[in-house]
Amino acid sequence: PLAMAIDDSGKLWVANTNSHLISKFTPQGSLLLRFAGGFSMPSGFAFDNSGNIWVSDRLHHKIKKFNQAGDSLFAFGTKGSEPGAIDKPIGITFFDNKIYIADSKNKRVSVFDTLGDFIEVIADSAGLKMPFGLVIDSSGCLFISDFLGNQVIEFDPYGNQLYKIDSILDSPTGLALSPDANVLYISDTRNKRVLAFEVRGESPDSGGGPQAYGDAYIDRLMFDVYPSLSAKQMNIRLQGIAGMKISLKVYDVTGRLIKTFYDNQMIKSNQSIMWEGMDDSGRQTPTGIYFIRLEMSDKSITNKVIKLK
Repeated sequence: PLAMAIDDSGKLWVANTNSHLISKFTPQGSLLLRFAGGFSMPSGFAFDNSGNIWVSDRLHHKIKKFNQAGDSLFAFGTKGSEPGAIDKPIGITFFDNKIYIADSKNKRVSVFDTLGDFIEVIADSAGLKMPFGLVIDSSGCLFISDFLGNQVIEFDPYGNQLYKIDSILDSPTGLALSPDANVLYISDTRNKRVLAFEVRGESPDSGGGPQAYGDAYIDRLMFDVYPSLSAKQMNIRLQGIAGMKISLKVYDVTGRLIKTFYDNQMIKSNQSIMWEGMDDSGRQTPTGIYFIRLEMSDKSITNKVIKLK
C-alpha cells in the first residue's frame, strides 16, 4: 500500500501500487469494496464535496473519478510537460472545487477544475525535484513534500513561498494536518519516522516540540512572526538581513496591501518589529487572515498570521 485516506463517513481507502487495486475498509478493518479501475500504480486520493473519490493513476498520467461503489465517472490527463499536461501524478488534494496535483516528473503542482480544465501551475520555479504529497489548509495555504529534494515547502494562496523544512528530512512522502491546522505531520520515509511540526504556534522561544518557523532558514536568513494567532500584537523578527534592501509588508487574503514597514529600504542590522494590527492609516484591521511578506532582490518569504477578536 502506498496511499491511504479516510472519507467523511470514516471509511478507510487504501491504494496498492503492486496489485493496482483500490480497497475500502470499515474503521474496524473489514473489507467493504475492492476494485481495479484500470490503474497502473494508483498513488493518491482526494474526496470531493459529494463524496466521490479521485485517484491519481501515476503511470497512465491520469486523474480518475469514482463514486463510493467504485463505478468510474470521469477521467482526465494528458502526458506532457507543457502547462495543462501532467507526467506521473502522485499526491492530489481538493480546495475550493479545484484539484491540486503533485505533477512529479514535471517538478511542479498542476491545478485543474473538476471538469479537467487546466487552471494554473504552482511551485514550478521553487526547485522541486519530485513533488510527492500535498495537503492544503482552510485558508488555501499549500504544503508540498519533495521526495528527492528532502524538503517540505509551504506556499500561500497566491503561490508565494512561505517557508521550508529541509535540514532533517530524508525522502518525505505523506503529509497530514491536525484538525486545527496547527500541526503538520510528515512521513520522513528513509529516517523511518513521522515528524510533527507546529506550523501555527507561539514564540519560538516558548519551548516545546519542533516548530516549523524555527527551521525557516534560507541562506542563514530567519523571518519569524509570533504569536501567529493574536488579538493584540504580533512580533516580527528578522535576522541575517544586515546590508540588504528589503520590503516588509502586510496583505489581506485578497492581496490588498494593508501595512508597509519597509519599502525597498537598506537595513543595517537585525530587526524586531511589533505589528498591533493597524493599517497604514492607523486604523485597526478586522479579524481574519493576513500575510506578512518579506521581499529581497532574489527571494520572497511570507508568513501567515491570524488576527483574533
